[in-house]
Amino acid sequence: MKPAYPAREFILRVLYFCLGTAVCALGCSAFVLSGIGTDPFSMLMQGVARTAHISNGAAHIAINFTLLVLYFFIDRKYIRAGTFAALFITGPMIDAASRLLRGVIHEGLPFPVRVVIVLASCALIALGLSASINASVGVGANDSLAILLSDKLHLQFRWMRVAVDLTFVVSGLLLGGVIGVGTVITALLTGPIVQFFMPRTARLLYSILRRLTPQAESA
Repeated sequence: MKPAYPAREFILRVLYFCLGTAVCALGCSAFVLSGIGTDPFSMLMQGVARTAHISNGAAHIAINFTLLVLYFFIDRKYIRAGTFAALFITGPMIDAASRLLRGVIHEGLPFPVRVVIVLASCALIALGLSASINASVGVGANDSLAILLSDKLHLQFRWMRVAVDLTFVVSGLLLGGVIGVGTVITALLTGPIVQFFMPRTARLLYSILRRLTPQAESA
């Protein structure tokens, strides 16, 4: 079977995906260190962990495995290399970013400063996610859900992302997760900001591909 992309282009796309994931990890780390809530998916993960009496890591695996099974039966095109890669590289990247930022961002900062940090974190998460999506090598199972719904229901991604994030928040809350101001901010803003960045990170990627792989086709 002919590969989806020539080898060089595929490598560049994977690197772009990893860069996007690293930016997401930086945003997630800053968000958590601000101490005013968790992102919607982490809230769901926390709720599942508390209800099932398992670790957060085990809950993360369980939720993503459930989503992978769902994608397998609905449309397997949403299961790609990046879907599996995200399971293994996101955690270590978040841990590394947390160590880097821990001395700068903490709960002792004034509340308005922490709100600004959360807003900046939302922007970083959205920027990184848009880059990862545009790399077209797959994204994490939890992030793929909004893409799948947007494609199947023919609705704008930003609104599907808001809907998915709010579903994560409500489900996590019902299962015993802890909500914060930052959780609500992220649930409402991430989708629209991702949509804002999508054409911009796409142009950047195609500019890189044109320079380094002249034969690469624009998507």
